[in-house]
Amino acid sequence: MEIADRIHAGLLAYAAGDAFGVPWEGRPPAEVAVDRLAEVPARHGWPRGATSDDTALTRLVAEHLADAGGVGDPLDLLRRLAAEAATIPGLGPSTRRAVAHFAATGRPDGSGLNTNGAPMRALPVGWAVPAGADDRRRDWTLALTRVTHNGADALAAACVMSACASRSLAGAGPDELAAVAAAEAAVVGPGTAVARATAAVLRGAWEPPAAGIGLAPDETVAAVLRCCLAAGGDLSRGLVAAVRLGGDTDTVAALVGGLLGVALSPAEVAARLPWSGRVTLPPEPELARLARELALIRGAGGG
Repeated sequence: MEIADRIHAGLLAYAAGDAFGVPWEGRPPAEVAVDRLAEVPARHGWPRGATSDDTALTRLVAEHLADAGGVGDPLDLLRRLAAEAATIPGLGPSTRRAVAHFAATGRPDGSGLNTNGAPMRALPVGWAVPAGADDRRRDWTLALTRVTHNGADALAAACVMSACASRSLAGAGPDELAAVAAAEAAVVGPGTAVARATAAVLRGAWEPPAAGIGLAPDETVAAVLRCCLAAGGDLSRGLVAAVRLGGDTDTVAALVGGLLGVALSPAEVAARLPWSGRVTLPPEPELARLARELALIRGAGGG
């Protein structure tokens, strides 16, 4: 299977996971109606099957990489984000603050914003950089993350997710991804909560918060890895596991989808997720184009 097809599948599975989690976002695990997940019920104030800021921001990163042929000028990503922020549903608090700061000053916010908005949009960087080109991948991830999130845990979590994305596209399974995540966090964020959480996942010792997954980068990264492991790499099971954790269900499910989806073709994603016909997915031609561009960048050695 062509790399472009697998990236396309990852983008589709990411968006599907996002929409799968949207109806349950913010609820504790006990309030997630497992028997209704495949209905993809409407969330109050949202159209049924809608995706959220997770998909919108991940598409922005993919578009930036595709148009720049690589990392380009990171401020261009922030300019795109600022121009589109008003139309993005569910934009998180740190990203809104970063956009407001940029609108007021013309500069990125350097105050150390530290939420899961950073790892949420990091997968396209990993898809665009070949496994083994770790220094380049980290440089690109950090550059495109710092324009909105500059906290130590946010940066470490973004690098962990881009590392997992790069390795998953190279064929790594969940066990290997857990090891990659712990190793990456130890390099880019020693002493951070992300490093502690990924090490705990690798040991089988991490447990999710009883109230659901919050906005902390370490909780999100650990939850994603745990769901991939629990599902044994199965996309459908991974998404169900993500939503059952409660809390930030759309972000966790989106990332699980992106990591596990690249093992499949776009047609296989649709077959494994029969409910995805209820989801308002991004236009297929656009996803196919972005996937081809990211594959070309990766094929060229990451720039």
